[in-house]
Amino acid sequence: PEDSRFTSLPSPFSADQLQVQFTPGISTRQAHREASLKPIADLIARQPVEAYAMRGRTFDCGSKAGYLQAILHYAAKDPDLAEIVVRAGLGSRD
Repeated sequence: PEDSRFTSLPSPFSADQLQVQFTPGISTRQAHREASLKPIADLIARQPVEAYAMRGRTFDCGSKAGYLQAILHYAAKDPDLAEIVVRAGLGSRD
């Protein structure tokens, strides 16, 4: 509708760039990273794999706890939200 605040835009990605593959038995969760190294290396040896080496702090936003940690982490850095987070005892200004 014309009065809508949102609009749909075409994706900048081609269909093959939107492909998602799941590999049973390999977890990318932080707690499982060490155990996943060999299975990932074996997978890379068998087929091409696209990956990105992340730097800095990462969060597992696939879990409720990880998502909440990410929100609190970034809220504590926001000038408008930091005081609320600190006052609630949910984070620090660091």
